[in-house]
Amino acid sequence: DFGLGHPPIDCTAHGDTGAVCVYGHHCLCSAGFRCADGNFSLADISECSPNVTCQPKSCTAYTECPAGSWCGGYQLPEGGYQPDQCQTGPCNINIAADRICPPGIATQSGRLAPGVLQAPCAFEAPATCCKNADCPIGSWCGGYQLHTGGYESDQCQTGSCNVNIAAEKSCPPGVATQPGRFAQAASSSPPLPPHSGAFALTSTPIVNALVVIAIVAVLTWHA
Repeated sequence: DFGLGHPPIDCTAHGDTGAVCVYGHHCLCSAGFRCADGNFSLADISECSPNVTCQPKSCTAYTECPAGSWCGGYQLPEGGYQPDQCQTGPCNINIAADRICPPGIATQSGRLAPGVLQAPCAFEAPATCCKNADCPIGSWCGGYQLHTGGYESDQCQTGSCNVNIAAEKSCPPGVATQPGRFAQAASSSPPLPPHSGAFALTSTPIVNALVVIAIVAVLTWHA
């Protein structure tokens, strides 16, 4: 019904089955959920403004979530993943933030939320992609895990590949791979100059000439 002139709100729209609709127009979110506008209360319960529904709280491990839930982000139908948050649906260890599906939690092989279908791929290359073939040779399509939680949207990557974060769950032949999901930091150490034999010549012609003269003088002195 309508309450105090405000339209009704579905407090359970994002999985908070324990939410309560107050006066028919605003939500009281249960543990593990928060108001969609970011409002938090001192307790683990949030009372929202009118017309604001409840959504899962962010997390880094299932121990931060209520019993019967897990921490992670489902794959989005348009590509990429949800930010890591407390989930009540089936768990997939590959998208769990801590790589753990707690005991007693239902599991699934897919990465999309139940009932969600993959959207037809549409992209503007080279910023995003759907498959490895959309990217230049020597690169792959996927999204690295973010230190702030969640993953990048699928895009052409030139760094090392991990099959678990690749859009097609495969790394192209010849592309370097890595076990981790975060992007590797580029090395800041400059490459060593090439050298041969006992002496390494510098790239300065004058210095090279002086080194050669010194070597000849030493050899002449010993002769």
